[in-house]
Amino acid sequence: LLKLLRDKGLLIISLLFCNEVCQAQMRSKSSYRPKLAELSISSVNSHYMTSSSDDFGNESIDKRFVRVRFKTLAPIIVKDSLKVGLQLSYLQQRFLFGGDKRSPSTDFGRHLTDENFKNVGATLLVQKSLSNNSKLTLVGGFGYNGTHLDFNPNGRKYVFSTFYQKRLNPSLSIGGGFLLNYNDVGIRALPLFTFDKDLSNKWNLTLTLPRSIKARYQVSNKSFLTFNVEVDGWRYNLGSAYQDYGANQLIISRLDLNKSLIFEKEINDWLWFGAEAGWNQNLRYFIAEAGEQYRDALDTFSEASAPFGKLSLFVVVPSKFVR
Repeated sequence: LLKLLRDKGLLIISLLFCNEVCQAQMRSKSSYRPKLAELSISSVNSHYMTSSSDDFGNESIDKRFVRVRFKTLAPIIVKDSLKVGLQLSYLQQRFLFGGDKRSPSTDFGRHLTDENFKNVGATLLVQKSLSNNSKLTLVGGFGYNGTHLDFNPNGRKYVFSTFYQKRLNPSLSIGGGFLLNYNDVGIRALPLFTFDKDLSNKWNLTLTLPRSIKARYQVSNKSFLTFNVEVDGWRYNLGSAYQDYGANQLIISRLDLNKSLIFEKEINDWLWFGAEAGWNQNLRYFIAEAGEQYRDALDTFSEASAPFGKLSLFVVVPSKFVR
């Protein structure tokens, strides 16, 4: 499984951008409500990162990173037979090197320390109810990842997905489809599959493959506890600030496997609080020229696993609108 994740990492990073395809699936009888907006801050604790390239460090340094994210889903059409929404998202993260341990000794490492990595995106979702308890979802989106919001072509990505979902009984729904992604590497395709099963009045199992597996326990009508295994990743354009390293444009890419416990609690009917704690395992981390993949990397990094945490506030669909 880890080898598959490494080999297909670029496609899975694309799936993260199009996560709403699978999250828009039909819910079974669970009372867990969809999120309309979320503000979160997360951090991976201090750990060692090792580089094997003289240009990019050839050293072990202490590192952690902090990420702030906001996303919102604005309903455009809400009918029993048709739902249309627009999701907007913004993410910013920063590497923090050094601390009480070693700091970068190269100009490149210090460059990364000074940069804020940004992601902006817009995603249009269209969901049409069909006969026989089934739905068809279409998703199209645009995103940009980079150190500067100059929308350099090497940081742009476009996503399209179609997804079919069917409720087999009141406690089980399944779905399948595909995702097309276009970025600096080219066009790639990825199959999608979901399985959503209420195991009891308290337990729900949701598989969103190849991204995540969630086992959710309903502590009460106002709180949930979720055991989560999830692939997370990103790919940023570093721009032309690194021409000294023999390339007009560089990208930095990372793929992780996170295992965590998530607690979510109602503050008000529509406003909730979330806290997540878990373990971050890096699967793949590299720098390459724009348009290249892991096998053509200029440098690869190895990282020690480390604990991480996340806090969030999110808005859900008010209960009076949930059938």
